[in-house]
Amino acid sequence: MNNLEKRIFDSQPDLFALDTAIESCEKSKDGWAVTLDKTIFFPRGGGQPCDKGSINGLEVKDTYEENGKIIHILPSPAEPGAAAHCEIDADTRRGHMAHHLAQHILSAHLTAMLGNDTKSAAVTCRLGHIELPLPLTAAEISLVEKAANKTVKYALPVKTYYLTPEEASKKAVRGKITPHEMIRLVEIEGFDINACGGTHCRNTADIGQIVITGYKEVRGLFRIYFKAGKAAQNELEGRTEALISAQSDLGCETTDELSQKAENARNTINELERQVSHLKKALFENDLERLRLSGEEAGDFLFSCFKAASSDPKHWKSVCKTYTESHKAVCFLALESENGVTVMALRSKGKEGPDMGAYIKRLAQALGGKGGGSQVDAQCLLPLCPESLEAFGQEACQIRKELNK
Repeated sequence: MNNLEKRIFDSQPDLFALDTAIESCEKSKDGWAVTLDKTIFFPRGGGQPCDKGSINGLEVKDTYEENGKIIHILPSPAEPGAAAHCEIDADTRRGHMAHHLAQHILSAHLTAMLGNDTKSAAVTCRLGHIELPLPLTAAEISLVEKAANKTVKYALPVKTYYLTPEEASKKAVRGKITPHEMIRLVEIEGFDINACGGTHCRNTADIGQIVITGYKEVRGLFRIYFKAGKAAQNELEGRTEALISAQSDLGCETTDELSQKAENARNTINELERQVSHLKKALFENDLERLRLSGEEAGDFLFSCFKAASSDPKHWKSVCKTYTESHKAVCFLALESENGVTVMALRSKGKEGPDMGAYIKRLAQALGGKGGGSQVDAQCLLPLCPESLEAFGQEACQIRKELNK
């Protein structure tokens, strides 16, 4: 039996149990690597996860293909030549089959209707996504979804088969064919042919339903998310509750108002974000000036030291870095919040100057705080108590003395 003949899932994707034999077993870093005389376990790859299941009652932790062989990872060894009863999780396999065939249908319609060829795709048993070079409008997404569900209802037969690269090149295959000794084609009768190694339903009607659930831009590509089969049914059953909840949040009486209300909310959010950005910029400039005004000459440095109420150490870190890059300066701040006292110590880069990390380390060790850093940039969080602020003042005096030496 050659390696292709051992892949029972290729021709019988809806076979969920199989009696076979252990072919080999070797220790691996993840457990025991077992090969079988034949298998129903799909090895992860091509954007599809491996199957869940068991061999002789032992959980199969992973399944992958290596050097043409399908490797099953078990938690304990199996005896070569022994019988092997295989079972895979039927719901997981059905989910993979529905989503993978749904992806083929969606991708075919995206190419035929919009000239938008799929760049990559991935599926699980609960969700799938397709990445495209061109963005889609809401109207285009709806159009493709409707077309895909029409194809589902046509109940088109699905068949898979292997051809040589030369034979496959003569077929009207959608997309590129990755070079292999033998090419596996998935053909939806009268509709689409695609090179693919995954598991698929035997008929488009077996999918039941396809629902596009969302989109976003990823690495310059337009990604759409979709659900198929039972996952799509669950999505649709939950949409009424989600829609009513969204209408309530936006103050809509009916769905007719939803689009306008959503646009109004989006405009409001954009305006608020613009205002927040303006206020953050003003705050940054104000605090930068505060540092500048607090600076006193201490040796070759300007020394800024004060306490402030602040729940945003990142803001002050950015302010201090800007200040120490434009001035030869040392910043030593105590920022009080409900979480504790954040002590921040920064100075301008250079070989000469105090070791800010040493001051922070001493503070943290003395008061049970956490933190650390380098000679030019260090930070710690101390308990919110008078002792922390007193210790901060003492370290400030030490820094000032060192700078004035």
